[in-house]
Amino acid sequence: MHDAKQTPRPETAWTQRICARWLRLVVAACFVLALVASVAGRLVLVKPVFDLDRFVVAPDATTLIAGASHSATAFDPAYFEHAVSVGRNAEPVFFTYHKLRTILERNAGIERVLMAVAASHVSPSQDGLLFAGDAKTRTLHMAYYPFVDAPGRARLGWTEDRLVAGAKFDLWLPLGTMDDLRLIVGYYRGDTNLASFEGWGGFYRVPFEHHLEPEVVADKLAFYFLNEGGEVGDTSALAIEHVEKIVELCAARGVELTFVSTPLYPRFREGIPAQHARAFEELIARLLSEHPELRYFDYSERYSADEFFYDGDHLSRAGTEAFAREFAPVFAGD
Repeated sequence: MHDAKQTPRPETAWTQRICARWLRLVVAACFVLALVASVAGRLVLVKPVFDLDRFVVAPDATTLIAGASHSATAFDPAYFEHAVSVGRNAEPVFFTYHKLRTILERNAGIERVLMAVAASHVSPSQDGLLFAGDAKTRTLHMAYYPFVDAPGRARLGWTEDRLVAGAKFDLWLPLGTMDDLRLIVGYYRGDTNLASFEGWGGFYRVPFEHHLEPEVVADKLAFYFLNEGGEVGDTSALAIEHVEKIVELCAARGVELTFVSTPLYPRFREGIPAQHARAFEELIARLLSEHPELRYFDYSERYSADEFFYDGDHLSRAGTEAFAREFAPVFAGD
């Protein structure tokens, strides 16, 4: 004997229809709200505030100081005629290229680019700063994503950091609004201070103290050159490619490019793995051979006294002043 098929009671069927209708209404409302937020984000937050045409340096600037912390701390613009610095701490070479491309496209008056380079700029840390998936990489992606063109965004892949940054700058969702609050308020007050942009950068004076203890220097070397297993990592093919692209970019635009290896603390310099030191030397040699217009100065062994260094690979305030006084006339061709 088979059980008869149960027929829902009228009140149950009515309840199910009401729930389904409300569910559809909630889904539709969420979609509309997301759409409104996207449009508002584009019109109010993203398009006007992060308009790339705003990235115009001082009208009399002819020299642009670009790169990561070595550039931001070693090259004091006060010592270089008509110079402006956009160097920024922990800036991967990948993002340096895209920021530099953006700035040069919008500043025809830039005639010279000055950039610090070292073995650390082609080390595995370069990939870690892009793809480690931690708070630091998220901050970097959100700061630099507007500078990156479509091919560059494709190179970043479909990581969570890239997706979140894309949701803000491509889909215009108001993400990170509180982080941008000062920038947004400044824009609507008519303040176009570029230093407010997280990815813009500028000259940075290191603190007065020194961090030259052996364990601190060892930690810096590990950050740059060792992988998570504590072994020497591979050089970054992506970073090497974008060092090359920086050279090609400047050559194509008729901008004189000067690479400088800034002074390194002896213990740090001696601790650089041989394979990375060699890869960097070979890269510079090849670029000089292929681009005779490229200028390169190696000051990595210039100083040895503790007083000239903040840590293993950054000059102290005294070191920055001494180096600027020495190198500025060389850069100017005096």
